[in-house]
Amino acid sequence: MEYTVSSTNSENQFRAFAPSRRRVKNAQSSGQRAWVQVLALPIAAMLVAGIVFGLQSYNIGFWSPGHGWTSVHGLALMSHVSPENGMVGYTQAFQLDDGSIAYHYFDRYPPFFTGFMSLFMGITDDMPLEIMIFRHIMNVIYLLMMVVTYFLVRLWIDNRWLAFAITVLSFSPFYMLLYKDMIHYDQPALLMMLLLVYTIARYKLGDWKVWTVYAAAVGAVSMGRGYSSFFVLGLWFAIETVLLLIGRGDTQSADSENTAQNLPNRFRAIFRQPSLWVSVVAVVWAASWLGYNMFTEARVRDMPISDTSIVNSALRRLPFVGYNAGVHEKPHSSDKGLAGWAYFAEVQTERQALWFVPARFAGEMFWRFDVLNDPVEINWPRLLTGIGLYVAAGVFIARSRPGLRIPAALLAFGGLFWLFFMINLTTKHIYVTMYGVGLTIVAYMAILGWLQRFPRMVYGLVVVSIALFALGNWQSRAYMLDEIERATEYTLDFNRIQHAIEGEDNAIYLDFFYSQPECIIDNHICFAPGYYLRNNFLTVYEDQRDYVLSPRPFYAVPRFAEPGETVQLVQKPSHPENRVVYLMDPKTSVEREMPAEPEPMFRYGEAITLQSWTLDGSVTLNACDRVFIESWWLADGAIDLNYNMQVVMVDASGGEVTDANAPLSRTPTQLWDPNLFAVDVRPLTVPCDTPPGEYPLIMGVYDPESLAPLAVTDSAGNGVGNQIYLTTLFVQ
Repeated sequence: MEYTVSSTNSENQFRAFAPSRRRVKNAQSSGQRAWVQVLALPIAAMLVAGIVFGLQSYNIGFWSPGHGWTSVHGLALMSHVSPENGMVGYTQAFQLDDGSIAYHYFDRYPPFFTGFMSLFMGITDDMPLEIMIFRHIMNVIYLLMMVVTYFLVRLWIDNRWLAFAITVLSFSPFYMLLYKDMIHYDQPALLMMLLLVYTIARYKLGDWKVWTVYAAAVGAVSMGRGYSSFFVLGLWFAIETVLLLIGRGDTQSADSENTAQNLPNRFRAIFRQPSLWVSVVAVVWAASWLGYNMFTEARVRDMPISDTSIVNSALRRLPFVGYNAGVHEKPHSSDKGLAGWAYFAEVQTERQALWFVPARFAGEMFWRFDVLNDPVEINWPRLLTGIGLYVAAGVFIARSRPGLRIPAALLAFGGLFWLFFMINLTTKHIYVTMYGVGLTIVAYMAILGWLQRFPRMVYGLVVVSIALFALGNWQSRAYMLDEIERATEYTLDFNRIQHAIEGEDNAIYLDFFYSQPECIIDNHICFAPGYYLRNNFLTVYEDQRDYVLSPRPFYAVPRFAEPGETVQLVQKPSHPENRVVYLMDPKTSVEREMPAEPEPMFRYGEAITLQSWTLDGSVTLNACDRVFIESWWLADGAIDLNYNMQVVMVDASGGEVTDANAPLSRTPTQLWDPNLFAVDVRPLTVPCDTPPGEYPLIMGVYDPESLAPLAVTDSAGNGVGNQIYLTTLFVQ
């Protein structure tokens, strides 16, 4: 039998089994869309990371607001980690008058984060680069917080793009971004707190075993200021205990109609809860490290544990033994601004709103002083927004599915409970409000969760969230650059100073008479020397000095000189190009003999006389060159104010080109001893864009508060105005 197949049928059969061009094209498009869907979210995450690193303010200075002094405090601790002190850092080492060493402020946290950060100390001898390495490590920690938050949000939000947008919005507020690269212990603690909540949630859902919760709890209390995670664990235990006692816990008896019969069983069930034993393990682990730190400090400082800085800090900071408990009458200088629980509740609610609104739209707010001296000024929009966050979080928790209600409560309120418990610390330090980010996350889920039903709107929200995140980063960068110009000069100066100091373990005398002896920057906490001069000892005893560190480009012994006395004057800093802090070697001093009989050249006001002056250098110089003006002064009576002296370089029309403006001499004029000579040496740098020509130098003395200049009379008693002509500089 023969079979014949028509050409028409054959073509139809082929068409039935072979894919059409349209089908091939559709299949290819589907594959491309699948790849786009897979890669789109990682690309968006990389964009967020690029914004963080690309808009980083490359600041290398430390200034007095929280970000600056807190960073230098952390660096000081990290720079003094060594096997000799048990890997427990301290901030400063002072050499005392008998040659012994006094150590200040030991680390009170487990050494893991400090030890990790110390690994990066000394990998470069360029201090600005070293600081930026640390700032970028903190940026990485910030991004890891966002990653953990994304996975947390995904437990409640099915739409991954909505979860991404909520995460980005939660980390977009100006103050969150302002403190993201602060080099300290709070960001790693917050990262681990978020990871702990995520682990508890996965355990409550039945996805993970209980050992993962133990591991997460131990890790959380071990990292940075990880003691804050006690309040996540404590809240978890408290919630589950209450649920057990009211008959709604996971382990309640099936025949619970008779509450009285089941109540003993419920009490016994409390001791079978994982939340209890996880908390116990975490507390014991953390207490062991705290005890180790205290023992190490007591051993190194040779003192009882009760006298250690760790114990003293606890006595100031814990709420029931510190200042808000009324135990101490006079607050420590770092604990001013204590206001009581109700006042702090209002402040913290406003701060929470500030940490919720993206970018800088909620305005500014810094910590407040004593309520008795600084009355409460309520910002009602911000306060009501903060209250709204609490309400939104409460509603969200109540509506969460059973396995996620407790994790939602831990996320929203665990960090906030720590802020209230540590009121003696957190009243002042606004940066710790970052521990309330969990409330922000829950509030955003409550407010934006409904968008899951509208995918296209979610994509628009993603774009808006990234734009707000970029705006917040830009605003924080601009703020940093405006605030830290002078603080950056300190780091640049010390970068040169570190290379000028020969060897290690030198005693560096701090000649900073105008502030606390250990302060060398505009910084009320004064931890800067511990980091900047970490391989050397500091001292406030002149006879111990190997080097002298001063805010002036000179150093004179004695501070005041009698007529006919010889003065040892060091006026050649190791780096004359420094601007705000100078290192000098006393071995390079020169002698200056005071005249036996004072002969004033000019009198400023009623009691200040200029005895002599000289220019250290040629009057002929180039643009960018620097000269030093040395002058000797005398008080022939009491001086009523602390005066500044200014040397001004002027052009042919009398306009100011540059000046050298600072307090007169190294001792405030109100403290001058009558009939004793005082010296002043100050640098004057010719601006690099100065055109060739002749530039007179004039000198004046004035009150820095009112800016009123002192009238000048010459040696004959004739008035000459309020300034004198010194000499003329010839710029080539």
